[in-house]
Amino acid sequence: MAAQRVTIAKVGGVAANFIMGRLQGWAAARLTRDPHEWDAEQWPKHVRREVDAFADGLRAHALVPPVVHFVEWSDLWSMGDVLDRLDHPAKRAETVQASRRSV
Repeated sequence: MAAQRVTIAKVGGVAANFIMGRLQGWAAARLTRDPHEWDAEQWPKHVRREVDAFADGLRAHALVPPVVHFVEWSDLWSMGDVLDRLDHPAKRAETVQASRRSV
């Protein structure tokens, strides 16, 4: 059975602008522009480490500002590739596939 965790967070204030810049920078570091290719190895190892650390930090500080909304769902029903297809680069989403997480 496939299992996945879906996390949605909303960050306010100047931290939101900082995080948006980091996400855009990480997304731009992707080593291929082919929208049909999708794998964690398409980002440099240092980017994957930074994204995993960011996701860990966001989760650890989910109950304090500037995080104003944080929710996680456990999805034991969908196939493991459903969320990857939803945020696939061919659909123009800015997503970074890290070693342990997709942001």
